[in-house]
Amino acid sequence: MSRIVGTEAAELTMWYGIRAALDPGARSFYSYYTLPAVTGCGVIALEEPSQ
Repeated sequence: MSRIVGTEAAELTMWYGIRAALDPGARSFYSYYTLPAVTGCGVIALEEPSQ
């Protein structure tokens, strides 16, 4: 897949799958973004509501 659409598209596809599997009430409790060189880099941590 990476050869056809690039690594960013593969990461985006995985993100969509992971996000779709989370509960709609999931919330972000940590996020960080930095621009170390040319490409930005980010982290987000999500948690689902307790049952």
